[in-house]
Amino acid sequence: MTQQDTSIVGVCEAQDCRFNQERRCHAGQIEVSFSGTQAACMTYSPSGDAQGTGEQPQQRQ
Repeated sequence: MTQQDTSIVGVCEAQDCRFNQERRCHAGQIEVSFSGTQAACMTYSPSGDAQGTGEQPQQRQ
């Protein structure tokens, strides 16, 4: 895999995710799903969720 094949998470808005530290993702690897033009982080896990099976955060309006 080359640098062109990879991406870097710029800012994480899921403040309650256990991988989010100061709006930076610290997960070793993430999975992203797309629905239309929306992207969703499938690695999201609430801070208190030891199993990593939490729901996706809702978008703020």
